[in-house]
Amino acid sequence: MKYLIPACILFVFISCKTKIKSTLSTEIAIADTLELPKDSLQFYFPKNSFSEKPGLDSFIQNWYSSALYNLKEPVLSGNHIGHDIYRFLWLRSFHRPAVFTLHHTKEQIWLCTKMLDKQPRFRDDIIGGILSKKDREDLIKDGYSVYKDDPDYLFKKADREASIVYYNNTSLSKEEWDQFEELLVKANFWNLPSIIDDESTDGAQWIIEAHFDKKYHFVDYHSPEDAYKELGVFLIKPSGLKEEIY
Repeated sequence: MKYLIPACILFVFISCKTKIKSTLSTEIAIADTLELPKDSLQFYFPKNSFSEKPGLDSFIQNWYSSALYNLKEPVLSGNHIGHDIYRFLWLRSFHRPAVFTLHHTKEQIWLCTKMLDKQPRFRDDIIGGILSKKDREDLIKDGYSVYKDDPDYLFKKADREASIVYYNNTSLSKEEWDQFEELLVKANFWNLPSIIDDESTDGAQWIIEAHFDKKYHFVDYHSPEDAYKELGVFLIKPSGLKEEIY
């Protein structure tokens, strides 16, 4: 399975000037009071979710969890938090991380959308090889320093930090919730394996979690082009974000 190393990717960000807004005041309070991890190093997914190899599993766990932590999202793979949730974490190679969370309580249904200003640097970054003088100068201006063990390399310590630059809540209907669940059936979501990889290097991770009282399931699909893609697109459309979809 091939995964990109986000810390070494030059992200090309789409400008996001949309003001943070809310259409649901009471639901924001509900969403913000969900218990969040106290430690940014906590994993959001069960152990060995992505690989039996500890190093690879830890790498992916850190990648995904650092984004969810900075998005101020709760862990859904543990105890039930009190209402049903579908959450779509969208990690694209050249754009900012975003999350779309569909909530269903007894009273209301809403979609909460958030976007970060960058992918958090979740591990120390070392860059070397053939670098021009200008490239070295630019990287040093960006916070890199000369690596103590080899002056031909530059080093930047992981900070695991990012900021939310977009936050929007949108009220949805019971009919829209039912439409989403119909798409889940069409995609055979509950029977899909947790990892689906198309073997490509660029693209995006589409991680969808389902969180219910007595069941939890997630699927990590790399750049889907089938019925699974319809699930993410369905949540992106009412979110208020105008983003390149891939």
